[in-house]
Amino acid sequence: LKKKININDKQPIYNLMRDEDFEVDSDVFKFVTSKKIVQVVSEYLGFIPLLTTISVWFCPNNETLDKSSQFFHLDHEDIKQVKCFYFIDDIDLDMGPTLFLDQKKSQKIINNINYKITKEKKRISDKDIKNHVEENDIEYCTGKKNTIYFLDTSKCLHAGSRKSKKSRVVLFFQFISPFSNHLDWVWQRSGILRKDSWKLKNLDDIQKKLIGLKI
Repeated sequence: LKKKININDKQPIYNLMRDEDFEVDSDVFKFVTSKKIVQVVSEYLGFIPLLTTISVWFCPNNETLDKSSQFFHLDHEDIKQVKCFYFIDDIDLDMGPTLFLDQKKSQKIINNINYKITKEKKRISDKDIKNHVEENDIEYCTGKKNTIYFLDTSKCLHAGSRKSKKSRVVLFFQFISPFSNHLDWVWQRSGILRKDSWKLKNLDDIQKKLIGLKI
């Protein structure tokens, strides 16, 4: 899979596999839509969410890219969401892991610097981060194989895939609400929810709700 991508594109993250590469009867799809995963996400958001993507990410971590996701930022797909990072391999500090601040500390920085999700202000330098929080306030998504992190990237400042000694590969999937600004006005018609290769008749009720087929 790595041989199929062009590293010269200079991206912090490359998709080795996308939604269309996962059938609904695959172990990955079953895991992402399993009762345990959906329960954790639903309890946080307050409702059964929409599953927008499943990907296998490869992060080469071989250089620093200006104005990229390697710098602290918030995501703008929704006012509240859950991005999930499942470790295919052990991930340590030498593999450019995702960094994040908890919601309380993130909000402190947001207020102090008048943070805006705009092209000019979205990325925050480490210097500005450390002007408002201590070094040990920064959390790292590290752990053994099969570790999973659930992160609200709309509320928690985060960064990742920084220049490091080693690369990493993770399974990534994302949940948002039907009110996300990434969806069409009639959200069930949104292209982001259309997975044409999925055999939809094989889905159970919860899985249908997750991809917007059932309310």
